[in-house]
Amino acid sequence: MSTIIHPGTLGQLPRPILPTLKTRRIDLVLGLIGLVLVAVLVVVWWTAHAPSSAAPSAASNSAPSGITSAPGLRGDLTDFEQNATSLSASNSPAAFLVLIQSLKQSEPLSKRSIVLTALKDAAPLVTPELINALDDSDPGVRAGAAQVLGLRREDQAIAALIDATRDPDANVRREAVKSLSALDAWQALPRLEQLVVNEPNSDVRQAAIAAEKSFKNKIAQAIGVLTPDLRDISATTGDVPQIYAVTTSNFYARHGNAWTLVGRLPDVPLAIATGNDSNLIYLATISAGLYRSLDGGETWEHVQFGIQTPTHLTATAVVADSQNSRQVYVALASSGAESGTKDPLGISVSNDGGTTWEILGNSPMDVVTTRLVIDPQSHNYLFGMAGDASWRYALPTPGCDDCLN
Repeated sequence: MSTIIHPGTLGQLPRPILPTLKTRRIDLVLGLIGLVLVAVLVVVWWTAHAPSSAAPSAASNSAPSGITSAPGLRGDLTDFEQNATSLSASNSPAAFLVLIQSLKQSEPLSKRSIVLTALKDAAPLVTPELINALDDSDPGVRAGAAQVLGLRREDQAIAALIDATRDPDANVRREAVKSLSALDAWQALPRLEQLVVNEPNSDVRQAAIAAEKSFKNKIAQAIGVLTPDLRDISATTGDVPQIYAVTTSNFYARHGNAWTLVGRLPDVPLAIATGNDSNLIYLATISAGLYRSLDGGETWEHVQFGIQTPTHLTATAVVADSQNSRQVYVALASSGAESGTKDPLGISVSNDGGTTWEILGNSPMDVVTTRLVIDPQSHNYLFGMAGDASWRYALPTPGCDDCLN
């Protein structure tokens, strides 16, 4: 006999076919919790990723408001370059300030290079900001601004760049000199001569020497002579500057953008000098001492020193005061006992345009001086160069015949 056991017997409860009300409530709560967790995860992800993707627009939007630093210029070099290019293209003075301040000395060279390129390609509106930056407190900003002005060939910055050659930081002075050379700023010639003689930093001095050489090469090409035949160039310091050049036999003047042959020279020159009077020119020569012109080089007259020498008298260097052309200093020498040598005769000064002369007491007599300069910022001193060595001479105080500063 068999026994049949039916479902639900022996205490087994039947399984419900439809969910109860309590089950539905639990499922609803769990679903809401899941949605909240997903929302939290989305917010966290967005917070972590949104700032980096929005950085370029933040920099662009904030630049016109006058900020001085921008988060958009941070990050790796790729982002930095993109944001620098964006700021440069914005044509906004405030954006240009952001770029210029990124030239600070503390910034990495790689980022400074990117900023220099961006500023070089910026709109003309950046030029006043760059000129103003030559007075910034940070030497890196000043040096960078000087460099960019040269790269942009900004002629309107010539006067400011000449002033920058007196900056206390050598890097700024060097970049200013290099930019003046790039601009063909012949108005800077008097200042370059001073730097060649009395600049203490060798890098700046070499930059000035290179700038002078560049000027001479371009002028020689313009007047159609070989560079060795161009003996010297000089620029006046008056309100309307004039530039002159002498070859072994001819005198030239630049009028506008063209060079004109004024006439022949009375002797082979070593140097010329001008001051604030464009008509008064001094010519130092090899065998006849000094000549002067009162009519801008049209005619020349020989200057008498009253010095008796058994051989030819040579004027080895000459300089006129930049503020008073009638005050002129000349280094003299006579032929030495051995062929090709010179015996120095010291430095003579004239306060009346070369009519009367007197020898400066205790001026260098043991070396042949080949350059003379007067720095308007150190007007109590005369600076000279003999070979590669420089000297400084304290000028007598006006009205004091026996005392020196």
